[in-house]
Amino acid sequence: MSADVEKVEAAGQRAAASRQNLLSSIDTTRARLTPARLKADALDSAKTGLTTARREIVTHARSHPVRIGFGIAALLAWVFRRPIIAHAPVMLQRGYGWAAGKLSFSEALAQSDMMADGGNDLPPSDNDNQEALHEE
Repeated sequence: MSADVEKVEAAGQRAAASRQNLLSSIDTTRARLTPARLKADALDSAKTGLTTARREIVTHARSHPVRIGFGIAALLAWVFRRPIIAHAPVMLQRGYGWAAGKLSFSEALAQSDMMADGGNDLPPSDNDNQEALHEE
């Protein structure tokens, strides 16, 4: 019977050790899950991510300057497309009207006769409810 008692006592000691380990793990988890700690971890993670992204962007820009230049030029051309198209040749204005969905292909072709007579106005844009100035 003493062997059984020793086994029970050993099992009790293991259970107590496991319980203590569980309680310390819970305390550690509670300390990690405080709002201040979570906020600090989130800020550190965001700073690290932004720093890494900035380094990658700078490295990419330095290794591909022509691509970056064309990308910036394309962005600026898109942003300033209305003033640019206002000073463009008539044929380009018709093509823009067709590409922008303001004119069907047949209307763009039909306007070629009208454009030759001096009229070069495109229909008003639906984008910003303003008429673009289209002058040659």
